[in-house]
Amino acid sequence: MAEQAEPGGQEKAPTLTGRLPGISVIMYAYNEEYCIEKSGLAAIRDLSEITGHLVSRFELIIVDDGSTDRTSEITREIIRKHPEVICLQHERNKGVGAALKTGVAHSGLDLVTGIPADGQVTVREVARLLPSILKGHAMAVGYFERRREVDSGFRMFLSKGLRFYMRLALGTSQAMDGLFVCNKSLFSSLGPKSDSFMLNLELPVRAVKSGVDVDFRPIGVHARLGGTSKMLSLKKIAKVWWEVLVLGVDLRLNRPPLRSGAVR
Repeated sequence: MAEQAEPGGQEKAPTLTGRLPGISVIMYAYNEEYCIEKSGLAAIRDLSEITGHLVSRFELIIVDDGSTDRTSEITREIIRKHPEVICLQHERNKGVGAALKTGVAHSGLDLVTGIPADGQVTVREVARLLPSILKGHAMAVGYFERRREVDSGFRMFLSKGLRFYMRLALGTSQAMDGLFVCNKSLFSSLGPKSDSFMLNLELPVRAVKSGVDVDFRPIGVHARLGGTSKMLSLKKIAKVWWEVLVLGVDLRLNRPPLRSGAVR
């Protein structure tokens, strides 16, 4: 059977439904009333397209992280039409990391990953990482190919500054931009602590430091579907930088035991 092109340019893996993993996609949302319907429906569509050749089945878990707008109302409407979607809700805003941990704790399939509800990172980018998992890597992590096409100069400055700071504090220079795919049990065993966006970076760093077989792959990034970013406040930026420092200290004081398998 001829292989067919997948969204984003990757090739389909052979149809091995009986041996493919299932995936739980956690979509974290905070005041995303302008995005959640479009991003939620797009995720369902894209997950349906990769089911049967990259994954055996899927579940979409939307975690409403204490939204005060119409996000939860719109999410309930999505669930009414698509019962395969699960919605979880925090009573107050706790942060991206907290939302991811809540979603993973309630997930029921082999693999876990997390995407934002703003549409900047989609299931199509997750699909670009899945072949690495199917080839045997324990974790796949994405880095943006053409970030400057959608990000402002200020955001690019923050990103480069954070990457330089992580090199100093954590001893890692590998590019990573917040998308990962791994087994649920690996996520839990690594024990990420951050409740902020930093969890998306903490998890791969802990994996690398533990000797986990990590494959870093290029992914795409898109303009927001609507609304404004919640990540650019000085308070949240300071929290991420503080958590990088805390992680660096933790890794030095509590060196994780090395696991079998090379880091790639």
